[in-house]
Amino acid sequence: MITTISEYQFKISDLNVAQRKPGISAFVRVKNGEDFLRQTVVSHIAFFDEIIIVYNDCQDSSAAIIAQLLAEFPNKIKAFHYLPKVSPLGVQNNGGDTMANYSNFALAQTSYSVATKLDDDHIAIESTLKPLVNSIRASHYQLKQEMWCFSGLNLFQQGDEVGVLKYDPMAGTGDHGFFEVTEQTYFYQGPKFELFKHQHLKRVFKCIDYLHLKHLKQGGGFLNYDLSNNPDSRYANKKVKFDSEAQMVSLAQFFKQNRIYQWLTWSACFLPEKLAIILLRRAALSRDCEANFQEIKQIILTIKR
Repeated sequence: MITTISEYQFKISDLNVAQRKPGISAFVRVKNGEDFLRQTVVSHIAFFDEIIIVYNDCQDSSAAIIAQLLAEFPNKIKAFHYLPKVSPLGVQNNGGDTMANYSNFALAQTSYSVATKLDDDHIAIESTLKPLVNSIRASHYQLKQEMWCFSGLNLFQQGDEVGVLKYDPMAGTGDHGFFEVTEQTYFYQGPKFELFKHQHLKRVFKCIDYLHLKHLKQGGGFLNYDLSNNPDSRYANKKVKFDSEAQMVSLAQFFKQNRIYQWLTWSACFLPEKLAIILLRRAALSRDCEANFQEIKQIILTIKR
């Protein structure tokens, strides 16, 4: 059953830290996610103890897809229809609910001790996600004040070919990762988007474990920002850049270009945390993506339009 939420105001006590069970939860916030929502959930479901799906202001078939997923995986999925309209990312709050409050609702519905944010356009790379999850389970879900971060590869389609978005090839610079849920782990609202409170956690980069399909969505992935009504959105300039500069580079060529970063990993310990993550995720391309080249090519074959 999909639960309808008519109003919500986050309280830290909603996280129910003391009642959480050992295990791993993922939470997905959905708005018009019909393009890849099903593939996202199906590709991740085996690795998590539960997936929480919360959807808001969907004008497409997302609700029907969620209902199908709930029927297919009733013991692993909980679904919520969040009615308060959430202000789009990239703009000052315009009087609607904030993305931070919405995200905190999704996080508060999780019931396991470790959680991670999952977007509706992430397709899992099993060869890297599985060992990462196994490491968390081997640690007995105790991450020792660390957030185990992972990144993705931004895909782009040019003609009939799908490859890497040349000017912006990587997704995730420490904003996606596994963390132990405590009373200090929640979202707060920044000027134009939600921020995760992670200052007490050391962010440790682990691997590249998903393909990011945002730019394969309808409208290049920009439709949910409502740019016609929000011309000052930070995503307006991003769309201009995407429309004018987006080019594809083949997987093989891109991996070859990034092998040099493998030789620079020694310097990560001397860099600020975010710069270290950026360096290490580039170095991980040849370690993770190139090593799993055939798996990634097979995933691409299933998503090509």
